Amino acid sequence: MNRLLKIQRASETDLEAILLFEFNNKAWFSEFLPSQVLMRQNERYFKRQLSGGQNLVQFLVYLHSGALVGRFSFQFLDPQHTVAEVSYRVAKQCSNRGIAQFALRRLLPILACYGINELYAQVSSENEASIRVLKSCGFEYSVTKEASVKMPSGIQDTFVYKWRVDSQEPLQ
Repeated sequence: MNRLLKIQRASETDLEAILLFEFNNKAWFSEFLPSQVLMRQNERYFKRQLSGGQNLVQFLVYLHSGALVGRFSFQFLDPQHTVAEVSYRVAKQCSNRGIAQFALRRLLPILACYGINELYAQVSSENEASIRVLKSCGFEYSVTKEASVKMPSGIQDTFVYKWRVDSQEPLQ
């Protein structure tokens, strides 16, 4: 897998690729994300995210052919930037290939080097694939937020998972 993928920190020069990635996968992402989240994601939204003025860091996953196939966002939750929340997306044509797990396992040590020692992820209770990814990367179940997200299929619970740098064995 590592010869097929390239992970890099996102910058403003990646805006066009991100917009195309989001547009091409909007129907797929709508199965896992609330519609209000997808509706606000336009050029201005992503420019603001990539400008560096927000408490957000993004990494992109590319095939070596240059196709963007994944996007990982880390939102800092504290002023010291030691606690963050991760969200991620993988293109439909690349789902169930281990890309999210591969990328997240490589990003966790990088985040630890930046000083992040606690990372949270929120996932719909019905998103079994993402739950497996989080567990395989050392995240542990923390809490359930009941009836907290409105999806096209109805109101769903959200599971919160937590990863701590000091409770991890080295990732392979």
